[in-house]
Amino acid sequence: MTETNMKAVDDAAVDFLREDQLSLGIVLGQFLKTIYLSVILSCWMCLRLMGTLPGMIVMVLLIAGLVSGVIQLPTEPLGAWKVFKTLLFVIGGSALLLSLFGLFAILIVPPVVFEKDQVVIGSSRIAVSEITRLKLSEWARSRLLTICYEQNGVITEMPINLVRNEATQRKLDVLQAWCTTREISVEMK
Repeated sequence: MTETNMKAVDDAAVDFLREDQLSLGIVLGQFLKTIYLSVILSCWMCLRLMGTLPGMIVMVLLIAGLVSGVIQLPTEPLGAWKVFKTLLFVIGGSALLLSLFGLFAILIVPPVVFEKDQVVIGSSRIAVSEITRLKLSEWARSRLLTICYEQNGVITEMPINLVRNEATQRKLDVLQAWCTTREISVEMK
């Protein structure tokens, strides 16, 4: 590269906006992971709730009601099925709420800007000197750009989903030149 081109690349800012980070495939893939994690988290919360004071109070009242005869145990399969359906409804309802919050988190993506001296991700800033490497993984419908940086001795990875199209590819080419001028390694997977 000539010195003029190096100066132009050094001063260039690469930005990945919302349209570069969201597509239907990315949202659906992330949403399916969110649903899976929400169901697991809901089951864990139900089990964990039994170990807290309100959960123990409910369990004591339930056991006292069963012993005193106020609450009848289901004697037929239909009654047991109603109890099981209620438990599934509680787990499913909390999983649905967690999934909706996860969907909102997926749809709110911060812009990512690679500036001359720093990388700005939403309101957080990472100095170029803290970046150890970038990893780029390619999938059928999307790309995953991972920024690896070290702050206070802790290495952190920040994944960024990218749409797979020509505009994003041009930005990635400029980003690779940006990394070359700053001596940041780029790993392709």
